[in-house]
Amino acid sequence: MALASSMNHEKSRAIEMKRILAREQNEPLLIRDEQSNPMALINNHNLIANDPQLEPRYHVAQEQEISHFEDMFRLLRDDNTHAY
Repeated sequence: MALASSMNHEKSRAIEMKRILAREQNEPLLIRDEQSNPMALINNHNLIANDPQLEPRYHVAQEQEISHFEDMFRLLRDDNTHAY
């Protein structure tokens, strides 16, 4: 009986993982592994730092992203606190 239950659980877990992986290809995720390319980061920084028209727009976008991240962090932290 325990073996059948374990096999059923593994089958359910495998189906759920397939569903998650398929969804990951189509939906934006909060956390996604990205390729690390230090030269691309340095080049983007130099491009933004040396363009007087681009820098102010970048800072506005950056402030919005930071604000969004902080809101999401608070939201997720609150959910985790209430779950326990």
